[in-house]
Amino acid sequence: MRLQYDVPQWAYFKRCAALAKYAPPDFAVDTGAWHPCVSIDSWPAGARYDLIMQLVPDHDRVRAELDARGMHDTLIVGGLNVGFGHHIERLRMQAGADHVVINNRDC
Repeated sequence: MRLQYDVPQWAYFKRCAALAKYAPPDFAVDTGAWHPCVSIDSWPAGARYDLIMQLVPDHDRVRAELDARGMHDTLIVGGLNVGFGHHIERLRMQAGADHVVINNRDC
């Protein structure tokens, strides 16, 4: 599993660290930055993932790069924690994800 955040030491980074810490023992977890323009080429050599949790809403780009590498079956899970009326565009940007975790009652 790959957990991707935007800014080191900020909120999504800390969420990724917590998810990695409490992942089941049979999960191999790799975390790293994605935003603003980290390339899939920065992943560890030969890395292939069954699931990517992409906390930055750039799922279409991730899917295109996965498809280009033949990783068509990799699931992309997005995350959204802003209120519905506050960043509505971020909700639209989740369209490229296979699943989205929403943890805000307003949304």
